[in-house]
Amino acid sequence: MALLEVDSVVKRFGGVTAVDGFTLSVEAGQRMALIGPNGAGKSTLMNVLSGLHRPDQGEIFFDGEPIHRLDPPRISLSGVGRTFQIPRIFRRLTVGDNVLVPVAHAAAISGDVRDRVGQLLALVRLDEKEGQYASELSGGQQKLLELARALMPQPKLVLMDEPFAGVHPELKRTLIDAIRSTNEEQGTTFLIVSHEMPVVSALCEWVVAMHMGANFLAGDPDEVLVDERLVDIYLGQEGDDADSR
Repeated sequence: MALLEVDSVVKRFGGVTAVDGFTLSVEAGQRMALIGPNGAGKSTLMNVLSGLHRPDQGEIFFDGEPIHRLDPPRISLSGVGRTFQIPRIFRRLTVGDNVLVPVAHAAAISGDVRDRVGQLLALVRLDEKEGQYASELSGGQQKLLELARALMPQPKLVLMDEPFAGVHPELKRTLIDAIRSTNEEQGTTFLIVSHEMPVVSALCEWVVAMHMGANFLAGDPDEVLVDERLVDIYLGQEGDDADSR
């Protein structure tokens, strides 16, 4: 069985169907991209996978267990990390304390835990900013911090929603390198929503395209990204961004 199985998931908001019978299978250790035009339902799907929304129909299995009725904390504890289009950091906490948040329920923060914070901040090249307030970071650095925080509890899967959008090229390279090294050295699985096609092509091994909430195309990035049908839906998109719902 795959690490993540999404079976015929439907999510509606009033009369609008944002995710329409979507099916997905993510193998352990994959780096998979989820693409599609604005309004395709990608962010809504990520919110369903992480428990922020419950599906109206369908099932989701993670590591063989159903998670489609669990709340976000329980999904996180099962081994699923998450980053967002707009980073959700604790601005009045230090950079280091932000990384500690996922393990703050522990009775005591051991030296080993502090060491892991330092290692993760070094991974995203924020180790020199550990004692600074998170509010002092740039937008791109906040995305790096959010990745470090997501990796803190050693998840099996990390869901990333537009991690590269609006990020300075140098910081983007750091983010890409951190994802790749974590995947290759730790075996962490990544499902990444992105409009950055050059990054998708270079980083991801498999691409799934959504359109109008449903499955559209799937395959090797070298094939999917040049498919004329995909080009047509990007050129023909109406611009009503249902992904922001």
